[in-house]
Amino acid sequence: MKNKILLISTITFFILVNTSYYWEAILGTWSILMTLFLFVIFLTLIISLIYQLILSFKEKFKFKARVMLVALMAVVLTLTYFNPSGFIDFEKLEGEDLLVASREGAANCMTIIKFKSNYTFQDRSVCFGIDVIRGKYSIKNDTIKFEKVNREKKYYQFAVIRPTISKNNVTTKDLVLYKDINDTLPLTLFISTNKLIK
Repeated sequence: MKNKILLISTITFFILVNTSYYWEAILGTWSILMTLFLFVIFLTLIISLIYQLILSFKEKFKFKARVMLVALMAVVLTLTYFNPSGFIDFEKLEGEDLLVASREGAANCMTIIKFKSNYTFQDRSVCFGIDVIRGKYSIKNDTIKFEKVNREKKYYQFAVIRPTISKNNVTTKDLVLYKDINDTLPLTLFISTNKLIK
């Protein structure tokens, strides 16, 4: 019975870790607690694996069910250790990143916006929780227009790429997001990848 609970816990843990790309945005602020919970489960499974290994050695690996459980737990915990966000990169399945811009705010809060090759975008903010905004975009001249945003609250209407000269006279490019045409305090993000607008 205990081994069955351990087996179900291991499989459930593996599924939760490898589908975190989808559920962390739904949970929002609660995603931090869920991540801590999964970390506690990870440590608990490591202790359980060590205990199961000790029992297997004492039994000289005679019980196949325990040996299979130990093997499964070892594989799941090893994959999780080397790929804590899951071993499948679901974001890559959504298309190539044509433009990536980011901004670090107060308390190490981070905003990253990615424009994909299939004319969708993802705005991901990590700050005491995870908030993901998705939608579509279109391009007209040097302006990126946001469309079909999955957000009830008002989102930015458009963005433009603006060249910026640093202190070292190096020209970089920023992505500037505007709520509307009269927005005097737009949000500026640093562009790290640009294959969208030259």
